[in-house]
Amino acid sequence: SRYDYDAGSLDAANELNVRRLVAKLDWNPNTKNKLTLSYRYNNGERIAPQSQNGSTSIRFSNNRYRLISSTNSASLEWKRYFRNSMNNRLLITFNNEITPTKITGQPFPIVTINDGAATIIFGSSGIGQINRFTSSEFTLLDIFRFVKNKHAFSAGIDFDFTKVNDIALNSFFGNYRYRNLNDFIMNAFPIRYTRTLSLIDRPQNANTNAASKYDPLRTGFFMTDEIRVNETLKITPGVRIDKNTLPAKFEEDNYFNTTARSEIEKYYDLEGAVSGQSMKPDWQLSSRFGFIYKIPREKITVRGGAGIFSGHILNVWASQLYAANV
Repeated sequence: SRYDYDAGSLDAANELNVRRLVAKLDWNPNTKNKLTLSYRYNNGERIAPQSQNGSTSIRFSNNRYRLISSTNSASLEWKRYFRNSMNNRLLITFNNEITPTKITGQPFPIVTINDGAATIIFGSSGIGQINRFTSSEFTLLDIFRFVKNKHAFSAGIDFDFTKVNDIALNSFFGNYRYRNLNDFIMNAFPIRYTRTLSLIDRPQNANTNAASKYDPLRTGFFMTDEIRVNETLKITPGVRIDKNTLPAKFEEDNYFNTTARSEIEKYYDLEGAVSGQSMKPDWQLSSRFGFIYKIPREKITVRGGAGIFSGHILNVWASQLYAANV
């Protein structure tokens, strides 16, 4: 009543609504070429609490957050058959993802009230106040295959370029914690108050320059050989080399380099990490080996293999490096 705020009910259930669309076009202009164009659209919204109500926690329903995800994906595949022993496959894909996280109900600070060993929580979810992730990804995969006697050689490139814009100003409306229920009712001072702000502008919804903007890049080359040893055994040795880089520069934290770094190194090995310098990328060599063994009489096929595999870095790992720019 004091703040004219509707905290919602105690039924903070999960809700999910999804819409999907898939379209595909195949075209064979001649016997040596095959083209495939596809498009996929996915739009989903999940309304969920950060945690379920239980014996030690009560969250009102308007403390839930709305996770909205809209993804558009398109791909073009071209298969070219030069002759019976050679072919090439080119695959180009583009993905665009927009994932804002929003609040439910009216905008309001988060309020946490200690109730003995338990807590009462209401107000707008902290992760839904100003939070928006946008990503555009371009990939190019090209594989050339050549068959000679008992060997089927494959070699190619795998290229992945991503543009990321990550906005996360959690608890932008404020976050209050009270010692007990009576303190809140009597309008006493909270025992803790926190808030996340932008130092460069005044955000309106998710429109702000206080974002992490960066462009992860992965480059890979690979080669495999399928060897048909006999009618029952096929082995596949292969090797791959990849590099992950972050081309975009970010600002140097002079305080960390001149003061904090020496103190932290008394307790932790920073392995030469310095603010303002990105990771030094190394080429990652990955080898693998696989086999297929068939026992026709028993109608049994045994498959196996082992290898070292590395992929794209998780984008969220790099986000805080570029968040320091603001």
